[in-house]
Amino acid sequence: MHGRELRNCFGKFPTGVTIVSWFDGSVQKGITVNSFTSVSLDPPLAVVSIHKEAKACTSMKGKAFTINILSDEQESIAWQFAGSKQEILETTGITRGFRQK
Repeated sequence: MHGRELRNCFGKFPTGVTIVSWFDGSVQKGITVNSFTSVSLDPPLAVVSIHKEAKACTSMKGKAFTINILSDEQESIAWQFAGSKQEILETTGITRGFRQK
């Protein structure tokens, strides 16, 4: 994703809810996170805050993750991943993002 695309993407998220997802072995997991901040366009950086004692924090430690920005029509997805039990994502199609080298 180029700088302008990333800026446009971050600009559409003044506040809201995200699902942070990662692969734990062969299973994709996720957690609802509303603490999301864009930090930099160059290099592309964003911050999400997850309590250090959350099961998700342990599960995703050292793994690549994706920040999924939800629309208001996706409230049910946010609630699905807001509980203490870690949900498994049902994926119908995965679009791979970019990884900074």
